[in-house]
Order: sequence, then structure tokens, then C-alpha cells
Amino acid sequence: MAARLPLPRKPQIIRNWRRVLTHGWSMHCVYLATALQIAVSTLPYVSDFIPWWAAVLVLIAAPVARIISQGVSMTTTKPKATVKSRLKKGSAVAALAIALVSGFEGVRTVTYRDVVGIPTVCFGETRGVKMGDRYTMDECKAMLGDALVEYETAMRGCLTNPDGIQDKPYVAFLSLSYNIGSGAFCKSTVARKANAGDLKGACNAIPSSTALVAGSSRVW
Repeated sequence: MAARLPLPRKPQIIRNWRRVLTHGWSMHCVYLATALQIAVSTLPYVSDFIPWWAAVLVLIAAPVARIISQGVSMTTTKPKATVKSRLKKGSAVAALAIALVSGFEGVRTVTYRDVVGIPTVCFGETRGVKMGDRYTMDECKAMLGDALVEYETAMRGCLTNPDGIQDKPYVAFLSLSYNIGSGAFCKSTVARKANAGDLKGACNAIPSSTALVAGSSRVW
């Protein structure tokens, strides 16, 4: 059976149409051909110096110019900003974070309900978890590593100078963020003191911040 040809798309204006109109060589050929034709048709004596076929020749060159690489990007899409992370796979910071969080959270490879009835599995993971799910230890560790990177991104957004924080308090803050949720961390005394440059005070405030949300579900 012969393959069915796709239906033609509905014509749409391209996103970078302004740049194409101003930088495209093919469009420059069209503009020049139009100008030549107008000049030959309306200005006296111009036809004595410019043959009638000059505009046609320039117009024919337009499709040729269209397929030639012009060395100028016609896209206006900005590259995506790279999100910074100190939890590179295999790094000491990542290993410290996983060890600290897993030690506090404990691990259960079969889904259970936490104290408020939320389906939970592995190292306290609740997102996308349903009762009856089972995971291997390797899957739990991979899940925790991915989750920590996500929580780290949110945590960094709350801190004015995250890269100025030493590894141990940085990991401690991340552990707290994972434990109480990014939203609660951003509003916590820990984040406030850390942003004020009082890292010792921020670390001392971790136990009280954890106690304030004990028994509640993690909030992003």
C-alpha cells in the first residue's frame, strides 16, 4: 500500500521574519530588481544605461542566494541558560548530600503511607508515587540524586550567594530543603540568616526549622 502524503500545513508567518527581510540576500536581490525596474520604467534616459533584462537577471539570482549559506544566523531564539549545580555525578558534594539525606530519611523500597497518609517510597519520595510501587536500591538512589538536583535549583533561587557557602553547610541546607520542602526553606530562618552572612546562625536554626514542619507533607 502506498504511503499517504502528509497534508500541507496552513501558511504561517515565521518568527524571525524581520531579520529575513533585512538580512536575507534573496530579499536584497528582490529589492534591487524592483528598484531597477522602477528606474528603467519611470526615469528618463536610465534605459540608455541599464538594459531591460538587468532587473530580470537580478530577480533570477534571488532563489540562488536563498540556498547559499550567508554566515548570518536567521534565528532569534536565545540559548537556554545553564542551571548551575554543585551536585555533579561522582563529586564529593553529591556523595555527601546523598549520604546525609539518606541517613536522615531512611529507605523503604515498597510504597507506604507517611504520617499524614501520603504515598511515600525510597528516601521519602512522594512525587508520582502510588501504593503498590516497588523499587530497587539502585533505583531509589538514582531517584534521590535526581530529586536533590531539583531541590538544589529551588534552594539556590532563595540564596543570594549560594556558591559562597562552604560544602558542608550547603549540603545541610539542601538536606533541610528536601526535608521540609523548597517553599518552607525559602521562608525559613535558615535562609534568612544565610542570606545575611550568618552561616553559623543558619546552621544552628536547622533543628528548629525541621521541628516546625514535623509531621507535615513536603511543599515545593
